[in-house]
Formats: sequence, C-alpha cells, structure tokens
Amino acid sequence: MKRKIIYIVLVILFAIVVTILTNGCTSQAKEKAAGVGAEQQEVKQAVSQNQNEEALKNETDSTTKGATVQGYAPTVKDTADSTTIQQTTQKKYVTISISCVTIYDNLEAFDKSKREILPENGLIVPVTKVEISKGETVFDVLLKVTKGNKIHMEYVSTPLYKSNYIEGIGNIYEIDAGPLSGWMYKVNNQFPSYGCGRYVLKDGDNIEWVYTCDLGRDVGGDWNEQNK
Repeated sequence: MKRKIIYIVLVILFAIVVTILTNGCTSQAKEKAAGVGAEQQEVKQAVSQNQNEEALKNETDSTTKGATVQGYAPTVKDTADSTTIQQTTQKKYVTISISCVTIYDNLEAFDKSKREILPENGLIVPVTKVEISKGETVFDVLLKVTKGNKIHMEYVSTPLYKSNYIEGIGNIYEIDAGPLSGWMYKVNNQFPSYGCGRYVLKDGDNIEWVYTCDLGRDVGGDWNEQNK
C-alpha cells in the first residue's frame, strides 16, 4: 500500500516537472520567435529607408543633370529670339541673267567687227542663282557675277546719286547696234524707273539684263517712258 502511494506521488511529481519544463520551453520559443520577428522588422525598416534615400538621391541627380544638360525650359521670349536669329541668319538668293539675243534681229545694224564675240544663243550669262546680303542692289549682283565669271563690264558711277550707268557688258556697248541700242534691266519682269545702283534686292528677286536695239520697245519696255 505504501509503495503504491509512493509511486503515485512520484508520478505526480514527474508530471509537475514535465509541465514546468514544457512551459519553460514554450516561453523560450515564443521569446525567440518574437526576437526574430523584431529583427526582421528592423531589417525591413532599414531596407525601406535605404530605398527611400536612394530614390531621393536619383531624383536629385536627375534634376541636376537635367539642369546641366538641357538648361532651362525656353520661355516665349526665348523662342521668339531664336526665331528672329534664324530669320536673320537665313541665306537669301536672287537669280540673274544677261542676254543680247535682240542683236540677232538687228545684225545689219550691229558693229561687224564684234559679230564674232556674240554668244551663239544670245546669252552672256544664263539664269544664275546668287546669294545676296542685306542692302545689296542690282548693280552689286551684276558686278559680282561679271567679276566672278571674268566677263567684261564697263560702267560710269556717280556715288552722289548712287548711280551706275552700264555702258558695256561682254564687250557689247551702247550704240553698237544702232543709235537706240544699249543695256536695260528689269526685276520680276518689270522695268524700274531708277538706276540699278538704287534698286535694293529682296530674297527671290529675278534680275534680267537685256540689250535693246530700240530704246526698250523690243524687250517689253520703253526707256523714254521710264525716264520721264
């Protein structure tokens, strides 16, 4: 009977000890799990902070780079100034030709000693495109073309009146084809009523120097009417 009681007591004691040990292990496991969770949370916070700092740095670098490479966004005034500069620096051109074809209709009146210098097609200078600068005149372009092509050109200049009277081109002079013959010019198919040294050109103008044998009437003009 005593042995049975002792056995029961030992079983109870063993159960108590097992319970205490089990509770202790469970408590330690919970504490460990909590510690691991805390460490993971700290790691997540650190990673998140690093990501935020990196994003902020990239944004700052991008802003700085944009400011360095691209400068500033153009304003309306900047755009207008840029357009003005482009318009100012844009090249301008005119065309010019020099013809004495009317002489072939008046060969009997033309100086016989000069017949051999007449161009076969009547063109001393075919239609030629020439770049011009601001303020250049018909005379300036004529001078530029004849010099550039080594073509004879003789004129009388009166700077006071900005007048340049063309006496001869390509060794063909006024009166070479009769008393009413000489050189005239027109721009855009119109004969101006003033000298070639006063006609300021604009982009796209078409200049034609023509030799007349009848004071312009044979080339679509009239020297007397133009100079009234």
